[in-house]
Amino acid sequence: MNKNTWYGFVLVALTLTFLGCSKPGEPDKTDSSGGELKLTQPKEPEKEFELECPPGVVALVDDREITREDAEKRARMTLTSKGFTEGTDDYDAQLAKARKGAVDLLIETYVLQAAADDTIVVTTQEIEQELLMIKSRHPNRESYEEGLKRSNLTEEDFKGVLERDLQIRKVLGREAQEGVPIPTKEDARKFYEVNSMAFGWPYRVQYDEIIWPLAPDVTDASSEQAKTTMEDL
Repeated sequence: MNKNTWYGFVLVALTLTFLGCSKPGEPDKTDSSGGELKLTQPKEPEKEFELECPPGVVALVDDREITREDAEKRARMTLTSKGFTEGTDDYDAQLAKARKGAVDLLIETYVLQAAADDTIVVTTQEIEQELLMIKSRHPNRESYEEGLKRSNLTEEDFKGVLERDLQIRKVLGREAQEGVPIPTKEDARKFYEVNSMAFGWPYRVQYDEIIWPLAPDVTDASSEQAKTTMEDL
């Protein structure tokens, strides 16, 4: 996907985000009172772009609908991935915060997902590692499975979500790295020469020696053993 297409998706998403779903406005009220007739240039009525969303839909990204159910599911899944459970003291407060950002997160997800074309490959191993990391945030298997149940997801569904998230991360990483120069061997050699002290051991070692007098009852064997131990250190 070239940059023009990428920017197009971003502009569409931003436009829809700002517009949202609106209702048709009321017609402008005009003054019908009489008065002196004045000839003026007629003005074209201002055209407003109005986006009508179907019932239960809170946003549109191109032809992709984002429903309240999608937002609720995403909010709960976000908390599940962070290890929150309904038994947590501040779960309701955290869920309220997650709901606020769920729609924006879904819009961003769909835009970036469109940019993650067939060149972005996520392996099964990467998905399993991500899943294992999320499972480790839960105290036990039951807590993890309860989180999936609350999000109305099976583990296979959740793996699909993780795959899309990994694709998005790779897209963001690719965009961030674009234009960053790759150092050559000559660049590496010059950097080493300038910063050689950072890569080598100091040529001097400073130490303090403390000598304790031996007790009169220490045997020669004990002295030899202590000497051997010191040399090993």
